Amino acid sequence: MRNAAFHFPRLLLEHPLLLPALALVVGICLGEAFYAPLVGQSIILLLLAFGFGASAVLMLRKNVLEMAALGTLITAFCLLGAGLLTGQRDRSRIIWPTTPQTYEATVISSPRFTAKTLRVNVEIKSGRFAGFVIATSLMKQTAQTLHPGDVIFFHSQVETPRNNGNPEEFDYAAWLKNQGIYGTTFVYQNNWKKTGKISTNIRTVLLRYREELLEKYKTFFHGDKLTVLAALTLGDRRGLNDEFRELFAATGTSHILALSGLHLSILFGFFLWAVRPLRNRRRIYLPLLLMGVVQVWLFTFLVGAPFSLVRAAFMLSLLHLTQALRRDYNALNSLSLALIGILLVSPTALFDMGLQLSFLALLGILLIAPKLAPPTWVSRFWGLNFVYDLLRTSFCAQILTLPLIAYYFNSFSLVGLFTGWLVIPFAYAILLLALLFFCLPFVQTVLVSLLNGTMDTMLQCLNFLSSWDYASITVVPGKVFTLLIYGVIFFLLTYLQNRRARNLYGIACLLLCGAIYYIMYTPPAYDNTIVVYKSSSPAIHCIVDKQHSYLWSMRKGHAEQILRSIRRTFIRTNRMAQPQLVEVPQKKEDLILLPHVLAFRGKRVGLLSEKIRQGASASLLQVNYLYIMPGYKQDLSTALNYFAPDSIILDTSLTDFYRTKYSTEAAENAIPCYDMKERGALILQCGK
Repeated sequence: MRNAAFHFPRLLLEHPLLLPALALVVGICLGEAFYAPLVGQSIILLLLAFGFGASAVLMLRKNVLEMAALGTLITAFCLLGAGLLTGQRDRSRIIWPTTPQTYEATVISSPRFTAKTLRVNVEIKSGRFAGFVIATSLMKQTAQTLHPGDVIFFHSQVETPRNNGNPEEFDYAAWLKNQGIYGTTFVYQNNWKKTGKISTNIRTVLLRYREELLEKYKTFFHGDKLTVLAALTLGDRRGLNDEFRELFAATGTSHILALSGLHLSILFGFFLWAVRPLRNRRRIYLPLLLMGVVQVWLFTFLVGAPFSLVRAAFMLSLLHLTQALRRDYNALNSLSLALIGILLVSPTALFDMGLQLSFLALLGILLIAPKLAPPTWVSRFWGLNFVYDLLRTSFCAQILTLPLIAYYFNSFSLVGLFTGWLVIPFAYAILLLALLFFCLPFVQTVLVSLLNGTMDTMLQCLNFLSSWDYASITVVPGKVFTLLIYGVIFFLLTYLQNRRARNLYGIACLLLCGAIYYIMYTPPAYDNTIVVYKSSSPAIHCIVDKQHSYLWSMRKGHAEQILRSIRRTFIRTNRMAQPQLVEVPQKKEDLILLPHVLAFRGKRVGLLSEKIRQGASASLLQVNYLYIMPGYKQDLSTALNYFAPDSIILDTSLTDFYRTKYSTEAAENAIPCYDMKERGALILQCGK
């Protein structure tokens, strides 16, 4: 197996698949950036692709013919990536019927329970939308018996995925499309039924089998331990709550809960250890090794086939098959080939966070670890060498993944650089014990005790590390800063390899660009602002400044749910203090909250959530906005006997009947109407 030393031109020459893989990535990124105006700006796209190819050729310094051939090849891969991305985006631009329709579909995911509903992904079986996947929500009381592979009929209106429009929210619509999900729908009670058929597709069969394995877990494990075990061994992350995610993020160990090459290599390592005595008997060993590779892919589909695990399964299969055939194995070429294969099948997989982190972690290990060989005195002792190898592997993987983690999670774990030596042994133990738990049912009692003890110890260690001061710090790098950081890492690694001053000039230029961007960039200010959130229940956030704000929700207890949601995005990104939860009535220096009106910094919002008395008021209450919420079912004219609004706000929770009714009545009265279901959250700027 050949290791890669970080000398970029030499890397491209010694690993010929790396350059096409990079060109394909660049092409997909260009296709995404230019997708909307792609027809009008195709010349710019072509020039950028050619520029990337020319830069790579000049770096390699080939002769004229080789330069022309290589430049053409690289440009072709760039354009191929852009074309594949454009084709997939075009296929996702579906115009769903504007009225409810009846569909036949197969359940292709495990049910996820919420307070009132359960959510599953279904694949339409017939009609002009056959093959499209829809994220479906069904009433919880009516869907207790759904399992992967069940074929159902349902009657509902399917819509294109859209975001709520809440400030700094996660781009859920883009995430769904990148996962191949092109529609969302809510199915009311009695509007669906099982056909009695069960799909025999290998993927759904394996998912049903995973549900059976989870049921065995639930017999012996509960709470946090069940959550850890299900996520770490079967890839089931449905039980992970916000507090649990924060614990693993603060200690830099979130990757343990996401199945990747680490888990696959551990499981396959156990298999290799079991068949090692037969290694010299090739007629027996080779068929066994082939069976092991097949089991690797079965496990990959069993846990849902995430892109990061597909990458690991491909590389692991290639590694052991080439070794069994006594061929040379090139890890970086294998990584590049895996990336090319995945992107050719699904170009939008490039935007999958798990795939990005998986590739960057392995790339860091392949490029940096060979330069950090253990000292002679360490290599003499097996125990020290094992610990050093764990620390080195964890450190090298973290170097290339930390900027991306900071970008996605807005946090940086200082202890995460070296927690690999702690959690990897725990992962080994838990995976081995879980495997024995299923294979040796007659000793399950002993294995359950060992698993409980191992998970207790791991969670206690993580809680201890997360309690340290500055174990995790909040950072908001943004997309531009993240790219600049990766540029600095690239030039720094190149400088450490060849010690050339031009790499230091590159670092200085990037740092200068970062400083200029920091000075010129003006983040959005939310001081003196009212945010009307689009959520399952009406909620209003009144922001005085970063240190003082108030959060109100119509439904008791919903404010805490909204707070958990915005804490990870809006509050952390803008470095705001946690808002104060308020209820009616409330009178403060900046806020007046009464049963039917909210006043904040010169703005008045009328609140309609219940029936009001018929008749007319002696004087109308002037309000900037009249917010109509579920619970109010009278005509708009009744409300106008008490309020004189400048505009109407229709809550997203209103039924289509009332949304249409109130928007029509608002138009008849020449009052502007803001429909939150169509336009998302509303942000109002107030006076000081």
